[in-house]
Amino acid sequence: MKNDQFKNVESKFTPFLEFVEDSQRADVTEKINSLLKNWNDLNSFVAARIPIIELYYRFHQEAEHLVNLFSNLEETLKTSKRSEDFHYIDTVWSKIKTQFMLLKSIAKHFDAEKIKVWL
Repeated sequence: MKNDQFKNVESKFTPFLEFVEDSQRADVTEKINSLLKNWNDLNSFVAARIPIIELYYRFHQEAEHLVNLFSNLEETLKTSKRSEDFHYIDTVWSKIKTQFMLLKSIAKHFDAEKIKVWL
């Protein structure tokens, strides 16, 4: 159910409330308000975690990229015999260090965001 539809629940029940007793009307209104509060709480709970999920997903994408860099380096080290390959190895190693620093930064950001949500 979409947020707007959920918020319009009370207006949809209003025509029916005139046919019930006062005590029942109060009970239905209370339940509607409780339902709306729970919906808002759930909506806030999920919305607060979306940035964390995005960071988690990005971390794993970047980790996969790092794995590929290591695989390329390993393959080059196994097969290289020429001095020109050592320049390539140095380039790949620099990329690995940069990628590792990026992962470290994402992980720190994730931890900081996670603490905000769970406190």
